[in-house]
Amino acid sequence: MVHLSFECLERVEVDAGERPGVASAVEARVKELERENAELRRANEILKTALGVFRRGGARLATGSGVPLPPQAPSAGAGSWVLPASLDPSALW
Repeated sequence: MVHLSFECLERVEVDAGERPGVASAVEARVKELERENAELRRANEILKTALGVFRRGGARLATGSGVPLPPQAPSAGAGSWVLPASLDPSALW
């Protein structure tokens, strides 16, 4: 119990600038930025993977629409994709 109290006192002194060390607020901000950095790295990997699909020709664009169409599944024949009822097919071309 005494050890815990000493750690709390030491933390208060560091936060007040009376003792050398990294303040709690700075420590918390660094952890937050590290989490954000990791999330952005994961997003970059996903985007790189998606870019690779487009570069290999795995996705096609409808002529003149600028709207990407889903690639055909390897085992599926042409026209096997079903559009949701809420999507107007004429909007794709």
